[in-house]
Amino acid sequence: MTNAGQPGFSEEHTLREACTGAAAAATRAASAISRVSRLEEAQLRLEQKVILANALASNAIISCRKLMSDRFGYAHSRADSYLDGADSESEYQAQLLKAPLLQSGLAAGDVEAGSVTEDSAHEYPPPHMPVAAEDAEPEDRWLNLGCCRYKVAGEPGLLSPLHDILGTYEIVTSSWLYALFVFLPFAYAAGVLDWGPAAIFCLNFIGLIPQACLLGDVTEDLASRFGDVAGGLMNATFGNIIELALSMSLLRANKMEMVACSLLGSVLSNLLLVMGAAMFVGGMRYKVQDFNLLVNKVSRSLLFCASIVLVFPAIAKYVDAQDFPEPVVVKISHGLAILLIVVYLCYLLFQLKTHARMFIDEAGGAPTLSLVGSVSLLFAVSVSVTIASEYIADAIDGVSHAWHLHQTFIALIVLPMAGNASEHVTTVKLALKNRLDLALNISLGASLQIAIFVVPLVCLISWAMGRSFLLLFDLLTMAVLLCSVVLSYFLTADGFSNWLIGMLMMVTYVAMALPFFFRRVHDDP
Repeated sequence: MTNAGQPGFSEEHTLREACTGAAAAATRAASAISRVSRLEEAQLRLEQKVILANALASNAIISCRKLMSDRFGYAHSRADSYLDGADSESEYQAQLLKAPLLQSGLAAGDVEAGSVTEDSAHEYPPPHMPVAAEDAEPEDRWLNLGCCRYKVAGEPGLLSPLHDILGTYEIVTSSWLYALFVFLPFAYAAGVLDWGPAAIFCLNFIGLIPQACLLGDVTEDLASRFGDVAGGLMNATFGNIIELALSMSLLRANKMEMVACSLLGSVLSNLLLVMGAAMFVGGMRYKVQDFNLLVNKVSRSLLFCASIVLVFPAIAKYVDAQDFPEPVVVKISHGLAILLIVVYLCYLLFQLKTHARMFIDEAGGAPTLSLVGSVSLLFAVSVSVTIASEYIADAIDGVSHAWHLHQTFIALIVLPMAGNASEHVTTVKLALKNRLDLALNISLGASLQIAIFVVPLVCLISWAMGRSFLLLFDLLTMAVLLCSVVLSYFLTADGFSNWLIGMLMMVTYVAMALPFFFRRVHDDP
């Protein structure tokens, strides 16, 4: 007996079939959802792998770019210039991979138009790449003498008065600092006529600033005639005439503590004030600036080593004065001075021969002065600097008592400003042009030359003169030197710069100067 004839049978059968179909559809939907979920998970894992691969590739490119400093040493922060326009992680990675190609100029056409905006190009500008000297076309040079105009053709040889006149005019009109030459006659008059310690010191100090600029320009012009080794030695010797002349004058006045403070002040001024000002000014115009990390690391390591060597005699003296009397400290100082000279010669070999490609930053141009003219001008300025240094050394005692400033403050803070004024202006101009790498090479290189060449050279010269200039500093000076070197080492360790780092360096310099500024003069109550 069947239920086919019953009234509710057809409805129940239909409902059962509908439920069975719905269950099957739900099963198929669940299976489809599961497959879609697995597909999404696989796609997500694939995207993560792609992002990871892009990140690894970008890191590899950055590492290779750091190693290839002669081609890509400027470029390892440029990838950040495309962060502002990135809407997704994948787009950011794609832009990060394009950045090295843009920096090298090898695949600029492969990047779609519009990827670099005007604002981002200003905030993260391309690094300056030096142009070889042979690629630059020589320009005609003209000499205007009253109503006559002469064309000066060719390069200056052994003796060329027209080249010397034109070259000297070009040099002294290249910077506003040369306008301070108007104070030089008054400086000589103050010394000869004895206008008083304050007038003698101030006028001769101001007169040293343009002479330091002229010495640097003439030395570079003369060094361009010779090879890298001879040119490097000439830059090291004549480029530090101001520091050497002041040191010799203070040595003859038997002011040994001021000799040490003036040399260390030059190191600290270039390391903190000059470098910090360049980073600050450049960072105010560009968000991030980069520099050659390999060259910077070599210079910072040498400077850190030199600072440790310079404080060894003082540490030995303060630890046990009985075991390290003054004759022993004299021998230690002379030995360390010889070692630092050897280190400097090795550094020249490293920079000019074995690893010269690391230090390529600017192509040298043709000389503007003749050989006789440049040597004569260099000799005349050196004699003038020596005279001004003698006047300054004789006036320091009177200035210290009149202004109630300790002599260590004058030597550590005031005197280095005359020799570093040219570097200060030059580095700031370079930073504004986004050439921070060259600016740091100038400031850090100047500090390094003072620390590993001028300081030991002055020690050896004093030894030959029968003077007892020792590498012996007080505790405050040692602390200032070590802290400044360590701070600059860490602030520039990643190859990036911004205005905040520059401000920290300048604040550190001011904080370092305050204890010496408020240091009591011996005749004060």
